[in-house]
Amino acid sequence: MIRVLIVDDSPMFASALALSLSADPELVVIGVAANGEEAVAQAAALQPDLITMDVQMPVMDGLTAIEAIMASRPTPILVVTGDPGGASGALALEALRRGALEVMAKPTAWPGTPEEQARLREQVKLLAGIPVIHHPLGRLRRTPLPVTLAPRGAAGRDATAAEL
Repeated sequence: MIRVLIVDDSPMFASALALSLSADPELVVIGVAANGEEAVAQAAALQPDLITMDVQMPVMDGLTAIEAIMASRPTPILVVTGDPGGASGALALEALRRGALEVMAKPTAWPGTPEEQARLREQVKLLAGIPVIHHPLGRLRRTPLPVTLAPRGAAGRDATAAEL
């Protein structure tokens, strides 16, 4: 069994994701976190085999959570976000730089097509088997550096990682 922790501030999306993953008998959802701070705590307590991580969340954004998890309790992380390209791909590159293994787009309509659901489940199973190591970035930095990304619905200004 592959134990999955879902991190997303949308209860509807987290529930749909849990239903989609649970359709595979090899996958079991062991927890749901609504923000990055909860994700860091649950990653340490539950020790999942894989974490699905949203990026734009309150309290602690996904990029900061990735960095903290990879510095303290390395776990394969699949970023599932509505805008994986971010500002011309900056979001995906930043997530990978901080220790995530892959970035996928959320389906535009949930639960998504059967093909999208199958692709997600296969990606989870593939990534859960990849060994990961402590990422030094979180240990070297006391406060995260800002990342310039345009937040949803905010034209004309940039967002820092803390706002995502």
